[in-house]
Amino acid sequence: MLQDWSGNTVLGARAFSRSVPPWVISACLAVALGIAYFAAARLGLALLTKPDGVAVFWPAAGLSAGVLIGFGVRLALPVIVGVMAATIAANLLGDRNILSSIVFAACNASEAVLVAGLIERYFGSPFRLDTLQRVLGLTAAAILGCVVSGIGGSADFLLFHDASASALTIWYHWFASDAVGIVTVAPFVIGLVAMTRDPHHSKKRSKAVWP
Repeated sequence: MLQDWSGNTVLGARAFSRSVPPWVISACLAVALGIAYFAAARLGLALLTKPDGVAVFWPAAGLSAGVLIGFGVRLALPVIVGVMAATIAANLLGDRNILSSIVFAACNASEAVLVAGLIERYFGSPFRLDTLQRVLGLTAAAILGCVVSGIGGSADFLLFHDASASALTIWYHWFASDAVGIVTVAPFVIGLVAMTRDPHHSKKRSKAVWP
């Protein structure tokens, strides 16, 4: 009964999406992701390290990367808009200024695009975490994306904030918090997107696991 309801809901959502202009869907995705990213970002900002002020865990990174990996980089624009708007809003509610918030937003958005782009380039789309190679691929893409975004984030801290920690320490904390966020949160988001895309595949897998 639950499976039938889930399948009918997904089919209905697909029919609705075909009747709605693409720009409306993109706008809704940007708003929904922005709200969720804002909540996750506020959680991350509540877990700041001292003395550099970098979050010890950034679940928002896994949320944005997971959404973009699940839906594909063709939806990069609404994801970028949602991530940047949420990042700027979350930082301005703290002790960050507008220029610093914009740089942080650009780093967060580019990180998600880079991770998803690497996944799509080497594994194609849609992406599923159904083999060890794909799991390792997601981990490697997360590491590379966070290495790059960490450089921009570290420069931002050094330019706009009075951080007493070294640039290497700031970069390491940024890298670690974002990488952990992607590795722990993105698989859950990817699985949800895959389930909504192919409910019949999910039914078969659930029957195989639960006889």
